[in-house]
Amino acid sequence: MSQRQLQKAQTRQRIVRSAVDLLKRRGLADASVSEVMSGAGLTVGGFYAHFPSKDVLAEEAVREALAERRRLFLERPDRDGWRPRLESALSEYFSQRHRDDRGGGCPMPAASIDAAKSRTAATVLAEELARMAEAFETGRDLASPRAPRDAALGSLALMVGGMIVARAVEGTPLSDEILAAATRFGAAALHQLKEAEEA
Repeated sequence: MSQRQLQKAQTRQRIVRSAVDLLKRRGLADASVSEVMSGAGLTVGGFYAHFPSKDVLAEEAVREALAERRRLFLERPDRDGWRPRLESALSEYFSQRHRDDRGGGCPMPAASIDAAKSRTAATVLAEELARMAEAFETGRDLASPRAPRDAALGSLALMVGGMIVARAVEGTPLSDEILAAATRFGAAALHQLKEAEEA
């Protein structure tokens, strides 16, 4: 790769990272190209040298952000099977720290809100959520027993929906209640699914 190609690739990555940051903090649907480029320390004029449209950038940002989240999940120890792995994921997800750290947290809530506004975003999100569900099923150890599909999809749905609502009422006592209730509800559902699997 030539020096020019390397610089272009690095600039493109800066733009994607800026878009990922905006996606996590508030979604990309209402963000402007100017905001994305400003976050990358670049001028608007250079955007179209890297992306044909904001939609294409948004797709790439969703893919990168969710792939990053998937890698983090797969780093989780899973020696004790699928139920403890998913329970610990729910417990960490519904923490006050995660709720309050939009920029460093999970992109799925904001990406889901964006997807409700755009069919293109919905298609990409569906593909990435399917990959995330697969990670929830298998964990890092592909030789260990798989989690039931309902456990994977149900956990994902609870996480996304629960975090959207908890953040929507952030700053009120109800927000903390939602975090705690979602953790307990998810753990109870996983326990029931495990019992059904063993019956």
